[in-house]
Amino acid sequence: MSMNRIIPSIKIGAHVLPPVFLAPMAGITDAAFRETVSDFGYVPMITEMVTSEACVRKNPKTLRMMDFYQGESPKIVQLVGGTPERMAEAVKISADHGADILNINMGCPMKKIVHGEAGAALMRDHNLAKKILHAVVRATSLPVTLKMRLGWDTHQKNALEIARIAEEVGISLIIVHGRTRSQFYTGMADWEAVGEVKKSVRIPVIVNGDIKNTATAMAALNASCADGIMVGRAALGAPWLPCQLASFLTTEVLVEQHPLMIQQTVIRHLDRMVAFYGQERAVCISRKHMCWYSKGLEKAATFRTHVNKALSIQEIKQYVEEFMHEQQ
Repeated sequence: MSMNRIIPSIKIGAHVLPPVFLAPMAGITDAAFRETVSDFGYVPMITEMVTSEACVRKNPKTLRMMDFYQGESPKIVQLVGGTPERMAEAVKISADHGADILNINMGCPMKKIVHGEAGAALMRDHNLAKKILHAVVRATSLPVTLKMRLGWDTHQKNALEIARIAEEVGISLIIVHGRTRSQFYTGMADWEAVGEVKKSVRIPVIVNGDIKNTATAMAALNASCADGIMVGRAALGAPWLPCQLASFLTTEVLVEQHPLMIQQTVIRHLDRMVAFYGQERAVCISRKHMCWYSKGLEKAATFRTHVNKALSIQEIKQYVEEFMHEQQ
């Protein structure tokens, strides 16, 4: 595949970033996963979604989501909430926790989030959205970014208005998932609609949704004229993908993975989960990752059955080594 253009870096505050971001994903993009992604190169990565209410209450599990791996830079925390005052308090806590950049979530479609007038629900209320954006920007000297959708549903696509408000109050960068809230993750992402957002503001815009490989990365960029891409679900079981795409978009070099490298990656990821969560919890959390790592490979169903019955990380490692040996 030939490149149409080399994609330049993106500047946010004092940070110069490659044009590929790893999306924040609840229950997935913890410090262990982000560090595993970093083994393959450098891309900006965002924490799991941190609720402002739980953050302000100093909920230990919530604060744990803001833990970073050693050497992580920049440290980007995503906050979600429906109250300007609570969001502003959470911003200060995030900064104290070491955040370098903040990201406001106005795209989460989950019922428990939107019922709290947060996430994608904010796209139905321009006044509240503006108050929250302004409160967060005013509460910190750190760069603030925004992740949103195209709107609430087909009758309420207001990404252009929200983007203009965001730029007006001082947001540094906007990430747009090319779907409405009502779509959740169904249908195809509308990259051209993201392009309309790009045309409406002067700050950098990142396109998100259905970016799975080099072909879709270039298609999304060509359709949207965005400044960069964000990779989400395609990185599940493929933590090398964001850096692989970053290399391709900035140097035209595509580095392929092979079974032995994948095995080493899985083992390192398992060790990091143990270090981060402890043995017992790591065993439970690792099962979904092993499912993603094995997807599409020969005898994956048998491997998953073994992993789901395993009682220790050492046992899972043994199954990983046997499974990957069979792939060579």
